[in-house]
Amino acid sequence: MMNIFKSIAFVVLLLSLTNETVASLHEIQKSCLKSNNLCYQTASQLLSVYQENIRNEIHRKTKGYRLPSAPFALLHGYRTRHSVLLIHGLNDSAYFLKDVAQVLFEQGINVVTILLPGHGRTLRDIEEVSYQHWLSHMRWGLEITAMVGENLSVGGFSTGGLLATVAALESNTIKNLFLFAPALDFSGPANLGPRLALLTCLEAAKKITYKSDIPENPVKYALRSANALCQLDLLLRDTYLRLGYDFLKTTTKDFMTHLAARIKIPVFTVLTSDDRWINPESIFHFIKSLRGSQKTIMFSADPKPYRQYENLAQIILSNPTPHSSILLKSDGYIGRINDNFNYVEIGLRLFLEENFL
Repeated sequence: MMNIFKSIAFVVLLLSLTNETVASLHEIQKSCLKSNNLCYQTASQLLSVYQENIRNEIHRKTKGYRLPSAPFALLHGYRTRHSVLLIHGLNDSAYFLKDVAQVLFEQGINVVTILLPGHGRTLRDIEEVSYQHWLSHMRWGLEITAMVGENLSVGGFSTGGLLATVAALESNTIKNLFLFAPALDFSGPANLGPRLALLTCLEAAKKITYKSDIPENPVKYALRSANALCQLDLLLRDTYLRLGYDFLKTTTKDFMTHLAARIKIPVFTVLTSDDRWINPESIFHFIKSLRGSQKTIMFSADPKPYRQYENLAQIILSNPTPHSSILLKSDGYIGRINDNFNYVEIGLRLFLEENFL
């Protein structure tokens, strides 16, 4: 009976902490030191409830069609030395993180994924979402992930990469950062770029949708919402403000320099030159300006333009690798994979050996 009361008290304590900002990560980790097992069990139960609720919502809204989008966790059954939260990209889902998650899990790491609000349901959901919802959901994910590992790291693909970067800016408890084609600078449809993408935030434009080159599938919206791009744009502008800079008055190069100066933890990055959404040149400037440990892998069908970055990155000659397939070792839905995903696996393992001490 006493153990039951202890468990209830511990859950109440942790739930009260998860109502705070990411500053509570430190308190969560301190609390977990008192009882690693109880902390892990509590997080595991909370994750199970979260995943079931999301799956029920997906089933209700899509008649089960988008269930492959559902968030998942790969857990070892105990609180591991390291844990990683992975965050998916714009218009897609946790499905795109499955292969990276497996690599991390095989290295003894507990891995948690989330499904960002507006994703994996219906197009109407993403037409009504705000980037503030994404930030809140990310913070909750960080708090839960901190409960299943002694050392917390975070990673993300595309928009998820930008969110992961924000997390690293917000909390000094995060140990490592994984960036997969991060949306620190983006082009968007018709090469709008972030400085023109705010046009998608006009009230008359927010309900506009446009067709992507992705076939209809259950893991990524084939139709794109203007509001989704609007919210990504607002998130990027908010990130500029966090560093004390005006988005319209600051060059992308200056932003990357200042951002890199604030990131003092090891960074692992994967890029592709065949990216219609992310500007690799800008990301390389960010990487070049980092002061800590970093490892970068760049896929390119034509490596010549990127020879100047050979001291910063491993340039892999590859077939064209689109943005959406950069992390897919296997796929049953969008018809795209990264034929050279093994380089991501090898690079990740080397990075972990060097930085997950």
